[in-house]
Amino acid sequence: MKVLFTLAGAAALALFASQAAQAHGMLERASPRVGSTVRAAPEQLQLWFTEHLAATGSMVKVIDASGRQVLSNDAPGASGSALSVALPPLPAGMYRVLWRAMSSDEDQTEGDFQFQVAP
Repeated sequence: MKVLFTLAGAAALALFASQAAQAHGMLERASPRVGSTVRAAPEQLQLWFTEHLAATGSMVKVIDASGRQVLSNDAPGASGSALSVALPPLPAGMYRVLWRAMSSDEDQTEGDFQFQVAP
């Protein structure tokens, strides 16, 4: 019986922790996809999050393999739970995307990922 109560408590704690983790707008998906190699340079970068975004406070930067910043946008176009920014022409190579998202309830998250433009 004691084991059953311990397991039930652990399950409740896990459920609470997963709900708390989702209280912040986390990156759900991106285009180009996280870790992908694309054949043609994308014309725009789109990021979708798990929460609606605030009109201000979000940021997107794109850095090439040499560390040169090719895009910095402190006011990307937010629509619902998505951010979208136009990209300059990107030559073949590896790119790192750094993002910060401000959700509508003013929670802030940030992260990064890479994608590659094939030669």
